[in-house]
Amino acid sequence: MDIKKLAATTAMTGALGLGALGMGAGLAQADPVVPLPPPIPVPVLPDVNVPDLDVDVDFPDVEFPEIDYYFGLPNGHIPPGQLKNAASINGVRNPFYGIPPGQLKKMPSVNGIVNPFFDITGINASLWFARESFDRPLMMIHGDLVLADDLAASLIGAGSESLIAFDSTIRDPKEINVAVADGRVTRFGVNYSPFSGSYAGALKLSERAAGAFAETLDRRVRRGFNEARTYYFFVIRTLIDDYGITFAPFDFAGHRWQEIDYVQDVAAARAKVSERARVDER
Repeated sequence: MDIKKLAATTAMTGALGLGALGMGAGLAQADPVVPLPPPIPVPVLPDVNVPDLDVDVDFPDVEFPEIDYYFGLPNGHIPPGQLKNAASINGVRNPFYGIPPGQLKKMPSVNGIVNPFFDITGINASLWFARESFDRPLMMIHGDLVLADDLAASLIGAGSESLIAFDSTIRDPKEINVAVADGRVTRFGVNYSPFSGSYAGALKLSERAAGAFAETLDRRVRRGFNEARTYYFFVIRTLIDDYGITFAPFDFAGHRWQEIDYVQDVAAARAKVSERARVDER
């Protein structure tokens, strides 16, 4: 683009246009014997040395090959906007359809499907993606947990239909906490006291509880106006208070487990749950 030429042309056009308008008005209203007004001088523009600018902007292609594969399409063949607005793509039901703005963030994949909105929504949106799996009894274990084999076996084999895992040795009011009374979980959330221990990131849901979980979460997501990075506190509260579902407490105290929040936690997990650690405990 020749900016110097553009600037000169714009200035000249403006000056001549105003001059022509002034002359036209004068001619229309003046007496013929009255001499015409002197011509309006055209301003002289200085020769400004402005370099030519030729700017090319390359926009990167944003592709999600796993999503294309899920719909049976070649990479990059989903039209813009279709992922969130089409009920089905290439004849395959679209799990991302109809999601309110700002609802999609925590887990990079859901049910084996890559979540392209990772890091801009929260765990609730990721669970909402997988809601069709909540039509049966299930156990939900956060992906950042490392459990020793004996703990995992005890947790999976627990006889309670619905349970919430916690650790009674972790008493931090800033954590997500669980309150237990009369052999059942009575409260789940943050910023309250007294509590019985920190939530350990695992819960088991009966078929009825799983269905109620998905239904409650779906109502909230479709309502909209949800804050990103929110948690499913409201779901557990609803299941306990409104559905009357009983959650048995499952205490991780005395077992070997580790939550991975930082890089150094990986080494701590290896040391804690290794076979040598089990032998040393004996």
